[in-house]
This record gives sequence, C-alpha cells and structure tokens, in this order.
Amino acid sequence: MRPANAKDVLFGSLYGDERSNELPKRVQRELLTLTIPRQKAKALDFMKTRTEINATGSWQDSNSPTNNGQTENIVLEIEYRETAEEGIEKGIFIALSLINNLEIKAEILYGRMGKWNEVHWFPK
Repeated sequence: MRPANAKDVLFGSLYGDERSNELPKRVQRELLTLTIPRQKAKALDFMKTRTEINATGSWQDSNSPTNNGQTENIVLEIEYRETAEEGIEKGIFIALSLINNLEIKAEILYGRMGKWNEVHWFPK
C-alpha cells in the first residue's frame, strides 16, 4: 500500500459524511490526539481541520543512559464524529499504523482517541 492510499482511508474516516458519499451514521463527537516529532509532521499536512500545539518531549533509555534526549514535537488534535458501534476508530487506527510504517517511521506513534465529552475546557 502507498502512503496516499492510507491517507485517503484516514481522511475518509475522520471527515467522511453523506455529502462525500461516506455512509456510516455518525452520532457522537470524539477527539483524536497525536504527538509526533516536528520533522515528521509534514506527513499529516493533508488533514484539513486540526489544532496544532508545539511541545518538547524527552525520554530516558534504560538500556543506554547515553541515549537519553529531547525532541521537538507537535501535538495534533482532530475532532471527528464516531458511529454508535465505534467502527470509525478502527479505520483511524489502521490508517495511522500504515502511515507510520510507510512514511512517519516513528518507533512509537503516540495517539489517543476519546469521547468529546471527556475533554474538559476551562473557562476564564
């Protein structure tokens, strides 16, 4: 599979609706959060709506303490609509796994999906 095909699957999973001929009935709001190294973020530039946050990440390598370090990351938040059976998240997971394996090539691609009502906003 080519990265473009996996991106099409991800795009359809996130944004597809009746107008785009994507037919699953979407009933609840969900939020996808991804943390990826800044230099690899271009692989996800095709996503049309997202919030992008700069973040510095650090790690400790227990096998080789000299391999500890920091990297500049981007945290992406993407709202999407899910079906009652939560089948959309499966498509998102598969597509992101393929995009990571084919293009991003991160050892671990950090992501989280959750119901929108579990996300809290703090007013002024």
